[in-house]
Amino acid sequence: MLMAALWIGKKLCEWALIAAFVLAYVDSGPGGDALNDLVMYLKDLILNIDWADLSKVVFESIGDILSGLWDYATDIKEQCDAAEKAGESCSAQGV
Repeated sequence: MLMAALWIGKKLCEWALIAAFVLAYVDSGPGGDALNDLVMYLKDLILNIDWADLSKVVFESIGDILSGLWDYATDIKEQCDAAEKAGESCSAQGV
């Protein structure tokens, strides 16, 4: 879990740096006006996204995936427990 959080943090920093370079170029570089129009279009597009609904769907999907993984792991444990009670090993059950 910590590795995932660090990876997400690293990616956020990378994209923040890229955004800083693009905005610096828009401010001072040649052709910056055309790039500024593109940046403003993307900004308006991002601002019009319903982030609350999007995050709700994403978190519900992640919850469903984790629930499925938990159920799968629980089923494997139950199969192993049943196999051990019968005097067999888990590998003999194909688990």
